Amino acid sequence: MAPEEIVAAQLEALRTPHEPRTNHGIQVMYEFCEGSGSMERSRYFGYSKDLYHFDHFLGGFQNEFKDLMEYDSYSFDDVGMNQEGEKTVRVTVRGSRGSQEYEKSFTFCLVTREFGTKKGCLMTSRIVKH
Repeated sequence: MAPEEIVAAQLEALRTPHEPRTNHGIQVMYEFCEGSGSMERSRYFGYSKDLYHFDHFLGGFQNEFKDLMEYDSYSFDDVGMNQEGEKTVRVTVRGSRGSQEYEKSFTFCLVTREFGTKKGCLMTSRIVKH
């Protein structure tokens, strides 16, 4: 899959994060997370955190990326590569919370998994809020 397809699959799951079951969208994000299930510390949220258990990821995601859930629309702004060699996809999401509309930008940083059952797959190493 191309970087844009990887990010689109994740964003589509977050558009309705509780369908077909509670927290399904966040479970999809966990499956695409390069550090999921690992005892190593991850910088997925911008700070060091272990993501061995889904519950650790769930709490962090709900706190850090609530604007990525239940949004109205998204657009791709840029696709490239950063200095660390990660493929990057910058997106803007638009939505509303009550009567407040918002527009937020995020960069998904992607790396190729080097081991395990997902070896060779593009995975999200971190998401950067702008």
